Amino acid sequence: MWQKIANLILRNRFFIIALICLLTVFFGYYATTGLKIDNKYGNMLPKSSQAQDDYLKFKSKFGEDGSSLVLIFQSDSLYTEKNFTKFKELRDNILLMKGVLNVTSETSLISIQNNIGESKFEVRKIFSDISFKEKSIDSIKREIRANPLYANSLYIDSTNISLMLVAMDEKFLSDPKKQQVLIDVEEYTAKYEKYFGKIRYAGLPHLRVIIGKRVIKEMYLFIALAILATSLLLYVFFRSFRVVMICNAVVFVAVIWSMGTIGLFGFNISIMMALIPPLMIVIGIPNCVFLITKYHQEIKEHGNKILALTRVIKKIGMATFLTNLSTAMGFSTFIFTNSEKLTEFGIVASINIILVFIVSICILPIFISLVKVPKPRHLKHLERKFAKGLIERLINITLYRRKAIYIVTFCILVLSVIGLFRIKATGNITSDLPKGDQILEDVNFVQDNFGGVIPFEMMIDYKEPGRLFKTSTLEKVEEIQRKYTADTLFSKSLSIVDMVKVINMAYHGNDTNFYNINISRQDKGRLKQYIDNFDFTGGSGFTIKELVDTANTTLRIRTQMRDIGSYDVLRKVDIMKVKIDSILNPEKKDIERLYKKVKAGKYQYVDSIINTYPNIYNSLTNVIAHGDQDKMFELDSDPDKVKAYFKKPAIKKQLREAIDNEYYDL
Repeated sequence: MWQKIANLILRNRFFIIALICLLTVFFGYYATTGLKIDNKYGNMLPKSSQAQDDYLKFKSKFGEDGSSLVLIFQSDSLYTEKNFTKFKELRDNILLMKGVLNVTSETSLISIQNNIGESKFEVRKIFSDISFKEKSIDSIKREIRANPLYANSLYIDSTNISLMLVAMDEKFLSDPKKQQVLIDVEEYTAKYEKYFGKIRYAGLPHLRVIIGKRVIKEMYLFIALAILATSLLLYVFFRSFRVVMICNAVVFVAVIWSMGTIGLFGFNISIMMALIPPLMIVIGIPNCVFLITKYHQEIKEHGNKILALTRVIKKIGMATFLTNLSTAMGFSTFIFTNSEKLTEFGIVASINIILVFIVSICILPIFISLVKVPKPRHLKHLERKFAKGLIERLINITLYRRKAIYIVTFCILVLSVIGLFRIKATGNITSDLPKGDQILEDVNFVQDNFGGVIPFEMMIDYKEPGRLFKTSTLEKVEEIQRKYTADTLFSKSLSIVDMVKVINMAYHGNDTNFYNINISRQDKGRLKQYIDNFDFTGGSGFTIKELVDTANTTLRIRTQMRDIGSYDVLRKVDIMKVKIDSILNPEKKDIERLYKKVKAGKYQYVDSIINTYPNIYNSLTNVIAHGDQDKMFELDSDPDKVKAYFKKPAIKKQLREAIDNEYYDL
C-alpha cells in the first residue's frame, strides 16, 4: 500500500502542490474571517454541572449579565461646575458609541417625587441644567448624597472615588471586529485625565476583552517563537537552510489549516483552542525530522534521490502515521467529555494532527524531489560522535542497568503522585496576570474600596407572585443583605428591598428616615396605586425589572465578590447556603423532622404538620384539588374531608409537594 502511496505522491507532485495551495487559501479565508474570541468565563464547565445549570437558569430569567465596564475616577474636584459638566460630557459621548447600551454616573441619576394630587410618582433628573441656574453644584451633590441607594455603589465620599458604569452589548464583546468599541471607550476616557487625574478600568468586559486580546497576541507570539526555536534547532542539526525552509513550509501550512478549521467549524478561540496552532508546530517538526533523517540515510547509502524518497514514504510513512494516529486518538478523548469547549478542542486537535501527517508526507518528499541532492557536509549529522555516543549510552543503560532504571522510575513515580495531590485549581480570573500588571492593580483598587469586582448573584424562588411584597419576604431578604454587607468579601448588594425602601422614602417626601420597609397596612394600600403606575427607569441604572423575573416568582440579590480562588468560593458558598436557608426557611428543620415520621408510615404526624403550619395546609389542599377552586373550597370548609386523604398512598408525595411549595428556594 505504501508503495502505491509513494508512487501517487511522486508522480502527481504539481497536482498535489496545487491542491494544497488551494486548500491553504480556503482555510486561510476562514482563519482571517471566521475566527471569534471566546472570552467568557466559565466556558469550560460541563453542560450538566450545577454551576452551569444555575447560570443558564439565571440567564433565562434575567438575561446576560456582567457586561458593565467600570470607569473609576478619584478626584476631590469632581463637584465643581467645570469638572461636573465635563463628567456629563464624557458620559453623554460614551452613550453615543455603537455597542454601548447605557451609561450610569452621578450626572445621570434620578430622584422620585411624590405627586400627591395625581397619586403617582414622577421621575426627575437630579442634574440636567449645565448652566447651574436651576440648581447649584452644591445642591446637586447634597441631593445625590441624600439618597442612600447610591452610596457605596457609585461613589465613596471618604476617598473621593466615583464610578461610571458602561453597559455593553454582549454581541460586541464576543466579536473580535466589534469589541474594539471597548478599547475606543477607554481611549476616549483617557483624554479626560487632565480633568480627573488617573482613570482606572475594571469590570468583566474590560477583563474579557483585554485578556482575550492578549490570548490572541500571545498565540501569535508563541507561534513565532516556536518556529524560531525549531528553525534554529533544525539548522544546528542539519546545517542546511534548505531543510529549514522546507520544514517551515510544512508547519506554516499546518498552522493555517488548523486556524481555518476552527473558523470553518464555527468554534471560537479560547485559551484551550489557542494551543492548537503551536501544537501543530510541535507535532509537525518531528515528522519532518524523521522523514529527512531517513532520506539522508538512504542518500548516503546509494545516492539515488527518487529511490530514497520512495523508501522514505514506504518505511517512515507507516511509523509516522501510527505516531500521529495514536496522538490524534489521545486528543480525541476530549470529544467524550461533558464540556462543550473540551469537545471542540478534541475535534479540532485530532483532525489537525492527522492533517499535519498528510501535509508532512506530501510536501516534504515533493519539495525534496525538486531540489538538488544534499552535499556530504549536510550528511555529517549522521556520523556525529556525540549523537551516536548518546544513543549507545542509552542502549547500554537499557540492557545492563535495569534494576537502577526500575528504582529511579519508581522514585519519580512516587514524587509525581505526591505532586498530583498538591495541584490546586485556583480559579482566580486574574491569576494569570503578573504582579504590577495594570489590570491587576485596577481590580485590586476596586476590591479594596468597594469590596468586590466579580458579579455574584443570589436567586430566591418565592414560588407565588403574592409573596413578593409580603413583609416576611422583604424582612428575610433584608436580613440576608445585612449579613453580607458586613462581609468584606462582598460589595454593597442590591435587591427589590432597596427599591421598596426608595419608594417608601419617595412617598414620604424623600425623607431618609423612611428609607426602610416598615410600611403600614394603610400606606401599602395607597402605595399599590403608585407602584402600578410607575416604571422605575430613567437612566439611574437601578430598575425593578432587573431585580424580579417576568413571571414574578424569583428575585435576585446583586452583589460583587472579591476575586478569590475556587476552593475559597466553594467553601464560602457552602456556608452561605446553610445560613441563608436558615433565614429563608427557619422552620425547615422541624418540618423535615415531622415529615420524616410521615414517610416512615406514622400518618398521625400529618395533623401535626398542617396544624402547626397553616400555609402547608393551604398548599396541601391545593395539591390534592389539582388547582380546582371548587374542590379547594370544599376541602377548606370541611377539614374531615382532607383527613380522608391522610392514609392514602399518595399522601406522602402530596405532602412533600405542599411542603416544597412553601419553602423559599435559593
